[in-house]
Amino acid sequence: MDEEPKTPPMQLVSELFARQHGVATDAQIHALGISAERRRTLIRNHVWTRLARSIVANAATADSWHRRAMAAALSAPGALMYGPSAARLHALDDYDRHDTVEVIVHRRAHVVRVAKVEYHYSRHLSAADRHVVESIPVTILPLTLIHLDADGHDAGKALDSALRLGFSPRWFDEQFRRWQRPNLTSPTQLLQLLEERVSARLPLSWFQRITKRVFDEVGITLVDEWPVHDRNGKTFAHLDLAEVDLMVGVECQSWEHHGSPSAQQRDLTRKRLLRQLGWDIVQVWWSDLERVDEVVADVRLALERARQRLGR
Repeated sequence: MDEEPKTPPMQLVSELFARQHGVATDAQIHALGISAERRRTLIRNHVWTRLARSIVANAATADSWHRRAMAAALSAPGALMYGPSAARLHALDDYDRHDTVEVIVHRRAHVVRVAKVEYHYSRHLSAADRHVVESIPVTILPLTLIHLDADGHDAGKALDSALRLGFSPRWFDEQFRRWQRPNLTSPTQLLQLLEERVSARLPLSWFQRITKRVFDEVGITLVDEWPVHDRNGKTFAHLDLAEVDLMVGVECQSWEHHGSPSAQQRDLTRKRLLRQLGWDIVQVWWSDLERVDEVVADVRLALERARQRLGR
């Protein structure tokens, strides 16, 4: 019986580059059957380019944040994306444009330094702290939050974003406790923030949290995420904020999620159904927070109309 033809080494390397954002180590390439001499020839002919000692990139792959992050991850055994870089990979709010590459490695690891990469060190990293996103090793979400808090980032906002990804609060609790150390205050602070959030309804957006705070400060108490049912008892909307007894809702809008024509049409249909059920809806956009007094006046007017309508 004929043996199946072997895949050519260069094809194997091309597939490796494709998986790793155009980056590989000398050792990986050698393991696929490319000699050191051929590697040097390809670099000399600008087919590949040397990013750091023992790390090369496919010259046909454009420089990008992901390529730089992959190179950093390959620069030391067990290296993981750290802090804001990890937050970007985990898709936490407001980190999608973070351009710095930061990694954390075990203090005893041998590091091949890559240019423009920030290195952090820990004695306590283990396999339990490792996750992979888009082929790039990264700290698990709870540890990412710990690092963000320790470096002075807004831990409450980051935790809200992390919880909205759908992970169990119990998992966050377990991991924060696992990382508690006498000289590390962030796990304990995050446990407190977690308790505040799981004991109350969690707003779905940071914008929503800010808006609620604005109304709280002027004595307008609204609940988060109020479900609205149609006449058949089916839930068709969750109001961002609501004064339930008076049937006044506040919708926190953003161009990212509500600016397209199709999204605007869905919002109009939803708003019409809400009004048919007796709800008065006030829309608040990010830019409206620059005119807080007008926004508060709009909501006060809606509440007063509701009281008159209901005879209160």
